Amino acid sequence: MTVATLRTFQITPGRRADFNAVLAEQRKQAEDFGATIRIWQTAFAGESSGRVIVIGEYPNYTAMAEALERYDSAPSVPMWDSLQGANPPAKLVSASILVEMIP
Repeated sequence: MTVATLRTFQITPGRRADFNAVLAEQRKQAEDFGATIRIWQTAFAGESSGRVIVIGEYPNYTAMAEALERYDSAPSVPMWDSLQGANPPAKLVSASILVEMIP
């Protein structure tokens, strides 16, 4: 059963290039840790327009847990490191874990 993490970000005005650079680095790390990464941007969502949604898919809970262990032992996690401080390139709006539903 596929498991996914879903994170929604609001980009700080004027910081899109910074966020994109962090996102590219984070994507590479996540893929190295076994995730399939999909990145979406909302286009027509009212006040949520422009938010970026990052989905990391794993084949199952075991694969996700193994990836999370690798994150815990990594010297740096680009996305989380970048969100610290007074002027981060984006704000984490929400985070969820999703389980594939097969009716």
